[in-house]
Amino acid sequence: MATVPHEAATTDTRHGPSRGVILLVWVSLTLLLIPAMALIRFVEKEVSQYHTSTFEPYAREALEEGDFERVLRICNGAFRTSLKREDHWGKVYLLRAQAHAGLGEREQALDELEACADFWTRKYFYATGRDRTEIQRIGTELGVGFLAEGDRELALRAFSATGLGCGAPVEYLHELASTLSESERAALWDGEPYLVVRDFERDVESPFEEVLNEQRRVLEENVIEPAEAPSGTRHVSITVSESKTEGRNWYAVQVHIPLSREPFGLRVVAASDEPCALRVFVGYWFELARQAAVTTYDQSVALDDNWRRFDVERDFYAEREAYAHRMGYTVTDGIINRIGLDVPPGPANRFRVASIELYLPSGDRQGTGDT
Repeated sequence: MATVPHEAATTDTRHGPSRGVILLVWVSLTLLLIPAMALIRFVEKEVSQYHTSTFEPYAREALEEGDFERVLRICNGAFRTSLKREDHWGKVYLLRAQAHAGLGEREQALDELEACADFWTRKYFYATGRDRTEIQRIGTELGVGFLAEGDRELALRAFSATGLGCGAPVEYLHELASTLSESERAALWDGEPYLVVRDFERDVESPFEEVLNEQRRVLEENVIEPAEAPSGTRHVSITVSESKTEGRNWYAVQVHIPLSREPFGLRVVAASDEPCALRVFVGYWFELARQAAVTTYDQSVALDDNWRRFDVERDFYAEREAYAHRMGYTVTDGIINRIGLDVPPGPANRFRVASIELYLPSGDRQGTGDT
């Protein structure tokens, strides 16, 4: 009887690769995928660290590691990928200020600090409480460092940007004035403590806007002019045609100064080529009540070459609170949002503004004002 071979005793390679071959292929593919996956993760991280919604953690991680160049790369990338989105700009300026400070580039850090304060002045709703606290810490350190080196100009710029950027400039100025030593105060201020709200030194174009034009004047020129007395700094020049009707005519810059119960004053240095009853106008906004208010002031001190200094010393909070009470709304979230010129009807004229300051009054002077 013939013997039939057992099927299991033979291997027919035509039916497919052996288990060993399959395992070898699988291992090879895995080894190839590992670097590919690592590359994908790397690229994903590189892309995400520049995204407007994710850049901050990466930048702060780099700050903690002392990798300040990387902080700048991340923040610059967040600008480039913004696609017209701007809510993160203040944060970018703030983080870049810290990076430049870490690199020892303190003047560049100051430039970023001022850009941050300017952005949060115009877009104050984008700044968080943490942002405000952080800019106060960073800016104060920067200002103290400049002051210790005897650089009054840079110190004043740093403290001014810090006060405006922290969102509570009145309280910040009071705290700063009480914290500095007598010699430091004398080195920083020649008289009353103050912060510069606007001095137009770093403006490319005029920040003034026409707020109201009941006189039907034509705004012919609105530019930044070279340095001139009395401040020795650049100034805004506003040229207007003659008025065609009676009424109000206002030109102002945007500011963000929350109303405070602490005493403070506002100082505007301005001039007109043709003599006129020029006044300073202060605008208010109350977010919760969705209400606006305006007060104008006329008292001034004559300086050289037609320049005048308007010192507005009022109990701003009490005045606005009394008016709001009569009108049926609250002032708890009120801010001063504009400061500028109230131009009377008359002939064609040129008006100039050299500076706007917030200061701590030393006396009991009270400027008259109309609501």
